[in-house]
Formats: sequence, C-alpha cells, structure tokens
Amino acid sequence: MTKKSLNLSKTTGEVLSRRAAVTDIAIVAAFMVTLNWVTLGITESYAGPITASCAVVLITMLFWRRGMRWRDHGLRRPTRPRLLFAQVPVVLVAWLTISAVAAFLVGQYLPKPDTSARFGDLAGNIPGTLWWIGIAWLIGGFAEEMIFRGFLLNRLAALLPRGTLGSIMAVLLQAALFGAVHVYNRGLFGFLVLGAVGLVLGTSYLVLRRNLWPLILAHGLGNTLGFLARYFDLK
Repeated sequence: MTKKSLNLSKTTGEVLSRRAAVTDIAIVAAFMVTLNWVTLGITESYAGPITASCAVVLITMLFWRRGMRWRDHGLRRPTRPRLLFAQVPVVLVAWLTISAVAAFLVGQYLPKPDTSARFGDLAGNIPGTLWWIGIAWLIGGFAEEMIFRGFLLNRLAALLPRGTLGSIMAVLLQAALFGAVHVYNRGLFGFLVLGAVGLVLGTSYLVLRRNLWPLILAHGLGNTLGFLARYFDLK
C-alpha cells in the first residue's frame, strides 16, 4: 500500500468546507437513524433495506445541490474493465477472511446473534433465497458501498487532517459507523465483526483509487455466498 494510494486529500472531500461536510453527515445520519427507528416498528426484516435505499436518494440530492455526482465518488465506468477480474476476487477473499477471523475471535466472548427469525426459512427455499440475494445486491452491494465508502469516507476525509493520517482516520471512523448501523439486529457481535469488514472495504476503496465497482461486486458476491449457505443449510 503506497502513500499515494492512501491519500484522500485531493479527492472530492478536499473541495468541501468542513462545515459542508459536517452538515451533510449530520443530515444523512439523522435521516437514517430516524427512518430506521420508524420502520423497525413496522417491519424488522426490511427496516435496513428501506433505510439504506432512501439514504442513497437523499445523498444523491445532496450531491446535486453541491454540483457533484456519484461518478465523482467512485461510481464511474472503469477505465480498465479487465482489472475487475483481478480486483474483485482479492477484495472478496480479504473480506471473507477478515469476517471469518473476526467472527471466530469475537465468538470467544460474545454469543453469535440469532437471525433465524429473519432468515430461518431459507433452507431449501429457492424463491425466498433469490429474493434476499436480489436485496443483498441492491442494498449490500450498491447502497451500502455508496453510502459508507462513496459518501461517508470522503466526507470524513474533509473533516480530518490532509494526508495519509487523515485518510487512515477516515477509514477507521467509517468502519466503526458501518458496524454501528448493524447493531439493531446483530448486537455488539455484529458491530465488531462488520466493523472489521468495513475496515477492509474502506482500505480497498483507497488502494483501488476510489473505485466503487470492485467493492460493489465483491460485496454482492459475498452476500450471495452467505444466502446460498443458508439455502443449503450450512449456517
């Protein structure tokens, strides 16, 4: 990992004032917390997906207001598409490895959350599995990467010191927040494990020069493997 790849100081985060960055983060955070709280009272299974999809719409509006687009934050056409065949497996393996190690270590002290109420009927259930795989791609693959890496990581970088140190701090903070949004249904176990996953994805975002596509594809594939494991009753 080079110093240049870690440096976010010349990204879209730099052109934002600190006040603008704080404002954007506060608006999105307040919106997500409020909407998730409201939707949890209606449907626990879909509270997260609803909140994430609506947050993407809100962030898009904020970008438009500031004269930005998603392509400025990494959702752009890859200049060398063939690289994805190398990048995606690396990100996926790193994510799965860190996730497994973190789950094992955290599992020594905390119980693994019971998700049977939400996904317990997927064993042998093709329609249900395909439904959740579709949601996993739209929300886990696209929405979460757009929110936490494309939006949040750049906004945090605008608040922190320029250079490698500020970029590392931004990665750590977005990872912590990525874990925190999963506390509502996975508890402290989910916070720690998914925080570790967020660390891998945030680092990958910097190393891959703020290209979201390898992360989106790896995230979607990783979630797909998870749901296939439930379908074959391996979890």
